[in-house]
Amino acid sequence: MASNTSVWGIFSSILISVGIGFAIFILWCLLRKPFSQFLGLKANSSKKTRVEGSDEPKTTIEILDFTRRCTAEKLLKTYSGIDQVLYLLFLKYTAFYLLVCSVLAIAVLLPVNYTAGNKDKPSDDIEHTDGLNTISLANIENGSSRLWAHMVMAWAFTALGFYYLYRLYHQSCAYNSLLERPAFQQRTIMARGLSNSVKTDDDLRALFATFHGDDRVTNAAMLTATGSQRKRVKQRAKLYLQWQKAAAYEQEKGERLEVNKAFLRGPKVDAIDLYRDKLDALDAKMVKAINKRRAPTSWGFVAFDTPTDASLASQALHQTHPDRTHVELAADPNDVYWEFLNFSYWHRHIGGLISFAMLTALFLFWTIPVVFITGISNLESLSKLVIFDFLIVVLSYNDFVKGLIQGLLASLALMLFMMFLPLILTMLLRLRCYHLRSHLSTGLMTSYWLFLVLNVFLVYSIAGSLLGQIEDFVNNLNHASELVTSIALSLPANATFFINYIVVNTFISKILGASRLIPLVIFIVKKRFLFKTKFDTELALAPTSFSFDLMYANDLLVFMITMSYSLLQPIVIPFGFLYFGISYWAHKHNMIYAWSEPYQGMNLTPRVITLLACCFLFFQATMAAALGLKQFPVAVLALVPIVAALIFAFSWLRGRFDRLWRHGALCNNLQTPVAQRVLNTAEQGASDLRHYRDPCMVVPESPDVWLLRLKAGTLGSDEVDVPDIETGDTTWARMSPKLRAAKANHAIEMNDIPGVPAVSELSTADNAALRKSSSLDTSTSSATEPAVGARR
Repeated sequence: MASNTSVWGIFSSILISVGIGFAIFILWCLLRKPFSQFLGLKANSSKKTRVEGSDEPKTTIEILDFTRRCTAEKLLKTYSGIDQVLYLLFLKYTAFYLLVCSVLAIAVLLPVNYTAGNKDKPSDDIEHTDGLNTISLANIENGSSRLWAHMVMAWAFTALGFYYLYRLYHQSCAYNSLLERPAFQQRTIMARGLSNSVKTDDDLRALFATFHGDDRVTNAAMLTATGSQRKRVKQRAKLYLQWQKAAAYEQEKGERLEVNKAFLRGPKVDAIDLYRDKLDALDAKMVKAINKRRAPTSWGFVAFDTPTDASLASQALHQTHPDRTHVELAADPNDVYWEFLNFSYWHRHIGGLISFAMLTALFLFWTIPVVFITGISNLESLSKLVIFDFLIVVLSYNDFVKGLIQGLLASLALMLFMMFLPLILTMLLRLRCYHLRSHLSTGLMTSYWLFLVLNVFLVYSIAGSLLGQIEDFVNNLNHASELVTSIALSLPANATFFINYIVVNTFISKILGASRLIPLVIFIVKKRFLFKTKFDTELALAPTSFSFDLMYANDLLVFMITMSYSLLQPIVIPFGFLYFGISYWAHKHNMIYAWSEPYQGMNLTPRVITLLACCFLFFQATMAAALGLKQFPVAVLALVPIVAALIFAFSWLRGRFDRLWRHGALCNNLQTPVAQRVLNTAEQGASDLRHYRDPCMVVPESPDVWLLRLKAGTLGSDEVDVPDIETGDTTWARMSPKLRAAKANHAIEMNDIPGVPAVSELSTADNAALRKSSSLDTSTSSATEPAVGARR
């Protein structure tokens, strides 16, 4: 059987990908200094990237060396958050695991495969191999004793995988215990599924005081229905941002900005007066809605005296019905999906069923275009069909053109097509009404990974093998054994596409994404044609967030491809190692200099461990199928204990580390500096729960404080007061980590924030404006303290 893989064909696509990646790196090196304001956002905003005892790294060599020497502990405490550190740990451990597997595969499997006899058979023989297939499983004769080497390597790879999973989960739990969560978060639990008899804060407090003692529960707060208030909050966030831009324009240009009174029509009016009038009118409606009595929801927050009490309460079963009074430790306030807490139990379940049905339909129909793209990468197979006989002309060109179309272009087309999938999945998953953003991220990661596995791995592995045998199957219906042999030979040949897929992801997708050249081009165009003030530039220079869910899904797909084809085509493993090694360095640099986290604690690691175990199961299934097609049933039976051992090891890992991950050890509540401050200070539960009020039910704050900061000239890209359009949050996600920690632990007041002048330093007019803005409704001050994202 002639192979559809040639060394020159795959070498051409690899050479082009590496060349593009190297050109991107050189371009990044040249642009790093002139555009350091954008490519080094954190370095220019918070000045946290200085090396101890020396100046801040400036040259490319110094930056790369500093990235290499930066430890995980330093990343966690200074530059990034727990989720970024755990993601880097995953990349690092996976790269080391694949490095060890690469050494074993090259040392053992390559000689075993290459010295087999199928490559020496006549070219018209169905088992004849050439090109890259000479170093794959396809070069070994059916039933050969050489297949024992692959079975032994399967045992070795799985044993190393056990240790890899154990070390990854163990170290992840260790780093997770180092996270110093704010004091108010450690002492608060979130309750859902409350009965209709619990209607007020006192009812909720009395309920938990019954279970845990009146001296243990310090305060409780029920969430109430918001109605249309959330729409007003989003509308106000947009108006507030427009007002900020108009005020910044006046401060910088010395003249008032004029805009159309209506959208693109109407007379020109003063922008500041227009937006301020709209803000005042909207604020009056919001205050009126806040003061209105509203029906309670089934959600609430309870503050305990110590973190230990909160931890014990979160692990207790309070009702016999599993969906009644379900308790968990409170998440980061920015992790809470406030808008979905207003939906009822049945609304969430019906939305979940609709989401499941639509996801299933999407699973089925999304494969159609993927199969077409798969066919593009298998030109020889398609050319055998009458409707695609024009591809014979393409095959008549040299191997370089053929390799370019089959390798690079097909991989790029598949990657671009899959780019639209996350947006669709996010819309469908939102129907499930997750109460935490981290749960939505977990669902998106799992769904996206399943789509990638089905449409990139399984569809190509199956369709790529069967498309090449369509004509043989039609013409030789009575020779089923030859058809099975032909499929067994074509299965390792599919590794060519996956090698190209990994190479394109490594040297084009990863390097291009890490270089941030595309966002840089967008920033330059906007600055040239759209930005009117420095404030617009500062908004664009705010550190961006990182899509952990999508990156994990892509990385897990590459890991599964690498493991599944590791014994069929051993040279795929070094490419997998390069993928994770380059990803580690690229992402580590951006986590130091560019990326930030919107909140702490996405809790993706347990699901990542589960998906890694699924990848090993796919590896065993692929190996069993390949050895079965090679007519070696003894090795297939020998793989059964490996699967059983893998399931047992995974169950043991979950039992050992899951509770530690979810709840933490009680000893950690006594060891961290934050816990010591909680024990040594008598903080009241009332001050804790103000962070867990729905932002919609907080009296809107006047923009005067921000205006005073603007006049003082102390606005910086690390503290830009940018309203979150979705939640109405104004500052929390944009603050520097130290300022966030200080505000979270109540360590500073408004006058202590750098750049905000003390009240005694303000002018008489400014003091009057500030007093006027703070007297919107004094009767509701106790129930409307600033939320997490509001400035005090």
